Amino acid sequence: MKFESRTTGEVLYVADSQAKTIRHMIMSGRYKVVGDAEWKESDHPRGANGQFGSGGGSSGGDKGSAKGEFKKLVSSFILKETAGKERTEKANKLAKEAGYDSMDAAYKDMKSDILFDAFKQEYPMGVSPSRAEKLHDKAYGLWQETKDERFSELANHYKELAKGK
Repeated sequence: MKFESRTTGEVLYVADSQAKTIRHMIMSGRYKVVGDAEWKESDHPRGANGQFGSGGGSSGGDKGSAKGEFKKLVSSFILKETAGKERTEKANKLAKEAGYDSMDAAYKDMKSDILFDAFKQEYPMGVSPSRAEKLHDKAYGLWQETKDERFSELANHYKELAKGK
């Protein structure tokens, strides 16, 4: 299914098998269904082993894909609270491929997206009221730091869940 954020216009594609996620998105009131997602095999390249994932059909040198890979990699640094030499070197390489002078310059430019991705990976949308209260505070702090409205939406979501006490 395809959803559109009512506040940001961001479009999300969700597999039908993700019923819990879909239910939450509809009930939250923040998203509206805008249509069924159409699967196009050509939009989802496979690797040499036939599986989906990085290393699929990309021929390299694409700044957009390097930027996306950089964001994903640095989000994982944040989640694991460690980078390691090999991963740091990979992040530096991806940053250069994406057109940045350094990993630090790329992070500064994409900080809000990276933090948002890491937050979404680490914390579920449906949690207990007591956990929701803590996540509200964390999301609110990130909103104050980044001024990214997505964190404000998350903070409001967790605030509503916390009221269920």
